[in-house]
Amino acid sequence: MAEIDQNWVNSLEYRSIVAPSLKVCASLAASRNEPWLATDLPCMLALHHVVTKLLGIYSDEWGNLGDASSPEALEKMPDATLALVMQEAEFSREAVAECIDAVHRAYDMLLDARVIATTEPMLAAAWRAMTASDDISAEALIGAVAGNVVQAIDEWEQSRTRQ
Repeated sequence: MAEIDQNWVNSLEYRSIVAPSLKVCASLAASRNEPWLATDLPCMLALHHVVTKLLGIYSDEWGNLGDASSPEALEKMPDATLALVMQEAEFSREAVAECIDAVHRAYDMLLDARVIATTEPMLAAAWRAMTASDDISAEALIGAVAGNVVQAIDEWEQSRTRQ
């Protein structure tokens, strides 16, 4: 399981990748009448997707500038973000580990079935907005990607249950 400590990523990485992703995905879960982000699997998958893709953009553009967290910390960021959400919802350590494993399996299945895009131009635009200090546009773009992921998962699930 991804261990979380107070220094798991630096403040820029948290502000740029984790915080806006958590904000939009929690809001998305709430709009789906789910009181906890941690219990809405499509929203957790969207969170994992958005953090993973933003992390890739960050690593490509800023990761070699010397101020980035260690490669090990960055590699753990998507799982640590999920763990943070589940710990806030008071999941046990065992449940957190099981749920992260389930998110990985589901995410891989969704990628294999081409339900989720492998590239996200809107997240690249969100990153450009963040670096230009346009947080409102960045959050809107992140929210659009997260919403698209959740909608695609919901539609895929409905088509699977009809078969």
